[in-house]
Amino acid sequence: MQDQVKLLIREIKNSDLYFVIVTNEVGMSIVADNRLSRIYTDILGRINQLIAKESDTVYLLVSGIPVKIKG
Repeated sequence: MQDQVKLLIREIKNSDLYFVIVTNEVGMSIVADNRLSRIYTDILGRINQLIAKESDTVYLLVSGIPVKIKG
């Protein structure tokens, strides 16, 4: 999965287009009660970290208010 995200990031960087990636950060509240949901949450968290690391600007939306955390 991470290899596919890295491939996506590379293709975006090679493009002259402007991209906006919107994602839901899961796992910032309750912890899932089953193993598969926890694995899914961990994978999404790692993908979000990879995308944020390579992004020029990152916003966190808190109660509808954009909070700039990078850029």
